[in-house]
Amino acid sequence: MIHRHTVLTMVLMIFTGTLWAQERPFQRNPLRGLQGALEAANAPALTPEQEEDLRTLLAEFRESRKTDGSRTALGESRQAFQDAVLSSNPAAAQLQAEIIANQVATSTVSRLEAQADLKIQFLNILTQAQVDAVLERTGTSGLFRLLGSPDRGRRQGRQPSSRFRR
Repeated sequence: MIHRHTVLTMVLMIFTGTLWAQERPFQRNPLRGLQGALEAANAPALTPEQEEDLRTLLAEFRESRKTDGSRTALGESRQAFQDAVLSSNPAAAQLQAEIIANQVATSTVSRLEAQADLKIQFLNILTQAQVDAVLERTGTSGLFRLLGSPDRGRRQGRQPSSRFRR
């Protein structure tokens, strides 16, 4: 008898959990790391206006990255490089290698400039009290990592080890 009730209870719990999960789809919070760092540093929480501004900034950044055509051009260059190698054409392969290197360098500079701009805009939305508290708690590398991270970094919000502090 006990097994039958246990099984029925488990089936009911699984069914209820499945229904509940379907009603509440997972939504990623890109500000979670920053919010946690502010809370851990006993800093003022983000205001609704700050949250809205920061979310808008991140959305615009992601959208601008999607419209970047450098990935398509790089893919075409890599394909041309492979074709040159497979056709035993060292001159064409060398030319494509140089083109790929230039595209990667240009893309890297562009990406770093865009990230710097995003982080500076992020910093300008935060109050000085928020910045100072997080800086005191996490150091410069921690603060830098929290500012508008466009990547879904797993380390966002974690306190860096003492060797990385200022």
